[in-house]
Amino acid sequence: MNYLKSLANIFKLIYFHPLTKKHRWLAFCRFVKWQIGSRLIQKKIIVPWVEDSKFVIERGETGLSGNLYTGFMEFEDMVFLLHALQSSHKFIDIGANIGAYTILASKVVKAPSLAFEPVPDTVNRLRDQLYLNGIEDRVEVKNIGIGNKNDFLHFTNNSDTTNSEVVYSFKFIFSVFLILFINRQAKAIKWN
Repeated sequence: MNYLKSLANIFKLIYFHPLTKKHRWLAFCRFVKWQIGSRLIQKKIIVPWVEDSKFVIERGETGLSGNLYTGFMEFEDMVFLLHALQSSHKFIDIGANIGAYTILASKVVKAPSLAFEPVPDTVNRLRDQLYLNGIEDRVEVKNIGIGNKNDFLHFTNNSDTTNSEVVYSFKFIFSVFLILFINRQAKAIKWN
């Protein structure tokens, strides 16, 4: 039942997405091609994205696969970032995951970024994305979580963008207000 609900959500995303409006069948073809291909190949593949950016994707990465199907998984937020952020601005990505927003900010817009991600395996995937795009010198990666108090939180690391509290324990440090105070030049913050 959970699988059917997930499939229905993907179909709804593709069908109602602003970038697929005129060519829905192409987006559905990308979906089918990815679902079959990722099971047959079982390797990471490099996907061209916006302008000269790209991302490495493998089976199970729901956030990135949404970008593969539609162009921008989170259309409004991603397009806003691309239009509002300038190369002289600093971008802070709290809960960076494997870096879709960081790629947009630092590769496409060419803004410096500060990416926070608490899960060590995910940080390694984030760094892979940065190296692939040649932006590792433009992005500072912090393997920590950001919260409103010093505390510990337990996470899984095997549920892609749907990670929740369970397996690993990570220290969450300072409040976002301290980050803003330290980085006054930050013009955009994405917080997951």
